[in-house]
Amino acid sequence: MGEIPIRAGTGGLEDMANLAFGDKHNLCAYLDPTTKNGKDFRPMIEFLRRSRIYYVISNSCHIYRSHIQSFWESARLIIVDDVFVIEASVLEQMIRISEVDVRLVLQFGGEPEGMTLIPKRYLSGNITKAKDKF
Repeated sequence: MGEIPIRAGTGGLEDMANLAFGDKHNLCAYLDPTTKNGKDFRPMIEFLRRSRIYYVISNSCHIYRSHIQSFWESARLIIVDDVFVIEASVLEQMIRISEVDVRLVLQFGGEPEGMTLIPKRYLSGNITKAKDKF
């Protein structure tokens, strides 16, 4: 088992594993196209509803900000059996999360080693419309 140092701004793996908690990051979004601001994001919301992450965006659960903050403040990237794992502590309980865990719990499906391709018919309309809103 080896620990990977986390440094920002170096390019490469360290940047991909910037495990810092941010006040405006790691929070839930309310994706409802019927709300005032949701109307602007309707194409993006419809795209997400057809995607493999629909379960993730539609599952309702209690998430405590203090738990998220505790997790990211103690998180470190380690290698266990040649697999990258995030190790952290929440309420003094050690947690290890791998890509396989994320795919299983969030019901992403797909192949862990494979690339997920998004059909071009989804990209051409929805992503273009969504980026015009920013």
